[in-house]
Amino acid sequence: MRRIIFFMIILFTFSFAIENKNTKTSPVLIEADELKYDNKNAVAVYKGNVIVKQEDFTLWADKMYIYFSKNKNSDNRSSNLEKIEAIGNVRFKKGIYFGRSEKAEYYEKGKFLKLIGNARLEKEGNIVEGDIITYYLDTEEAFVSGKNRVRTIIINESRKK
Repeated sequence: MRRIIFFMIILFTFSFAIENKNTKTSPVLIEADELKYDNKNAVAVYKGNVIVKQEDFTLWADKMYIYFSKNKNSDNRSSNLEKIEAIGNVRFKKGIYFGRSEKAEYYEKGKFLKLIGNARLEKEGNIVEGDIITYYLDTEEAFVSGKNRVRTIIINESRKK
């Protein structure tokens, strides 16, 4: 019975993503060793080698909580992704950007990723480190904050040749 419910949830989620093909939303692929879904609270808990992929964005972690909207959309469905919390050995890649941290939070509304705890963002050898890095996926802007000082390493392009 649980397997049937599990497959229905997965099928429902993927069918929703495919139906949104005509909008800016593309399908989200999630892989893990284990999944527990709480329909009442609209949250999926993935454990073990978790990978989330959407277009050129990939997020890895030991454990992820994926929160879905409880509100119905125009198709009377409620599978809209709202937020992802990634915990343990967090890494992400988007195009030429690569980041890592102890914890991360991704917010679908606003399309930004907040790297928390020993956060690091890299682009072509250039590095910025801090307690918290907020990275906007669409605009490629990053903001660094926290109690400790920010550290930046800049590669001089003229010296690369």
